[in-house]
Parts: sequence; structure tokens; C-alpha cells
Amino acid sequence: MDEKNIDKDYEKLCENGQIEFVTFHPSLAYEDFVEGFRPNEDGRIIRRDGIFKEMCLRALSAVMPDQPSRLKKVIGKYKSKTFTATYDPIKDKVLLDGVAYAPSTAASNVIAKEFQIRPSINGRDWWKIDVGEGTEKSINDFSVQIDTENANLFEEYFRMPKDTRQKLFENLNEKKRFVLIIDEINRANISKVFGELITLIEDNKRLGSDEELSAILPYSRARFGVPKNLYIVGTMNTADSSIAHLDIALRRRFIFEETPPRIITEQQDENGFYLEKWLSDSENSKLKKDYVELLCKVLSRINEKIKENRELGREKALGHAFFMKKGIDEEGVAAVWGRKLIPLLEEYYFFDHDQLGEMLSGLMRDEFKEDATVKMWFGEYGQ
Repeated sequence: MDEKNIDKDYEKLCENGQIEFVTFHPSLAYEDFVEGFRPNEDGRIIRRDGIFKEMCLRALSAVMPDQPSRLKKVIGKYKSKTFTATYDPIKDKVLLDGVAYAPSTAASNVIAKEFQIRPSINGRDWWKIDVGEGTEKSINDFSVQIDTENANLFEEYFRMPKDTRQKLFENLNEKKRFVLIIDEINRANISKVFGELITLIEDNKRLGSDEELSAILPYSRARFGVPKNLYIVGTMNTADSSIAHLDIALRRRFIFEETPPRIITEQQDENGFYLEKWLSDSENSKLKKDYVELLCKVLSRINEKIKENRELGREKALGHAFFMKKGIDEEGVAAVWGRKLIPLLEEYYFFDHDQLGEMLSGLMRDEFKEDATVKMWFGEYGQ
């Protein structure tokens, strides 16, 4: 799959609510990530669900049987006509203005259209109503008030027999998979953010597993679990010294995969991503082939020198993302060197700028033969 298709698929999944992105930071708390009391737009203190709880609800909703039992009551207005819909779990009927209808197709002369009450796949509007003719309206479009008191999706899940629960997660298709991307996962206080839920993200403790576990949330007092079809992806920069203190409890619950700088295209992996190949595409940059080859060679040699330095090591290697700017030209490349890479290298060699000068001037002298372009990139160190 090429980069363009990946971008399109990513955007589509984000629009569907199947992928969410959050950045961790030192002040992030459990109340932000899971649930807690926060002021609303009117200044009133209300209980809000965090992105982690929202994603767990979306993921579980996607595999649960499509029935309206999770909705207690809807009071709405459509084309200036009001209606009230409630669900009778004993009769398995939708009561629309007091008249009972089958859950999937409740017709009413109040709105003169078929409609179906069901959970929204993207989770943003928890309930949606299909008013027929292929038109789907969100709850907000109906000025609807929802009464979901005592309606807990997780309680409904745990009322099912265990073998039935496990079957919900079999043969998951694309529409039933959800991803939470946590950027800078090492920058937050993990114990403070996840709290007691750190145990629930383990593979064998997920909903649908043989040893599935649940917890009672402290603010809503509701039962909660982490579904198997929610994938948590954490990213972090190895150059950040804070990874040395990464919570050991978090380390045990994640698979670590290193993504080192990919600069020069390797023949045995021509289908993989490399900066050289990306910059050589005229849709990505305005750089000539010879210029791209020189840039990638210089970056690779600097990274080799950094890896050889005991005090730095491969974790400090310069990444390919510095130059991944759509439409980048020679002026843009020079700006990256002068405003980002050289200052970063000066920070790496903070206590010994002479060593940095020796390294860069040595490359200039021995390998790049006083090339004018490289000399410009290196600035004062290329003299």
C-alpha cells in the first residue's frame, strides 16, 4: 500500500471515530484520560468521559448485538413534530408515543417515516436514528434528550454467558477495530494517568479473553473493561532521556519496535520507506536527484559518527522526518540545517563544540572534498 492510500485510509478511519490521537504531557491526569469532574461551557462542574473511556465504549459497541436495549428513552423533534421512544426489554419492543413496534422498524404517523434506534459507529453521537430513504440523522439533529440512567454497556456485556462474550471478538472486520495512538507516551506520569486500569490493558485481561477483568470506575461507579478490539499504540523519541525512567509496569504491557532513521534506499528493501526515495518523488520535493543523494549521504555519515560516540549512541541519530516537508526545495533544506540540525548537534556536543567542529570539518575534508553545498549546510563548522 502506497503512502497516498495510507493517508486516505487514515483520514477515513479518523472520521469514523475508529482512530484517535492524543499527546501525553506531565500535567495529564486520570480525570483527563479516563473520567472525572470538569467544568463545562456554562461553568458547571459535570462528569466527563476521557478519550480512553470513549474509545473503549466505541470498541465494545461495535461488537455488541445491534439492539436498542441500551437506550432507555429518547424524546425528540423531527420537522416540528415531537415523538417519544422508549424500549421495553421484556417485550423487546420500541414504544413510540405509547404504541409498540419491533425494535428494528418502528413506524409512526408522528414522523411518517421508518426509523431505527441504534448506536452510532463513530461514538461521537452515541445514538443515531435512521429516518428512512437512506437518511441518517444524529441525535443532535432531532433536538433529542437522552435518558440513559442505569444503562451501562459494560453491564450488558457481562450479563452475557462467557462463551457468548468471547464469540463477539471472533472474525473482527475492519469496521470493528479501533486504535488509540498515544504520542510522547513516556512524558506523562503513567500511574497518575492510567490508575487502576493499567492492569486491564494487558492482553490476557482484555474483554473477550479467557482471563478478562473489569473494574469499577471511581467517579461514575460504573463497571468498565478494555475490549480486545482496541489497539493502543504508544510513540516516543529515543533521544528523550525520560525514557530511561519509563514506568516498568508500562514496559511490560507493550511490545517495543524501534523505528530508526531510514535514509538511503536499500536494494533488498526497495518497497520500504526511505528518505532518499521519498525526496526523489517530484510530488514530494523540488530537489534534483544528485542533490538528494548528497543530502542522504551526508546525513548517513553524520549518524554513523554519532553512533560511534559512546556518550551519544544510536538513540541520538538524526531522523528522516526533518526533511519530510511536502514541496521542500534547496532553500528549505538549508533552513533545516541552519535552524534545526546544527543547533541540535550543538546541544549534543554542548560541552565540546571543538569535537563537533572536528567531526564535521573532517567529513568535509576527507569525504565531501570541500563541496560548496555541504559547506553551506555546516555553516561555521564547514569553514
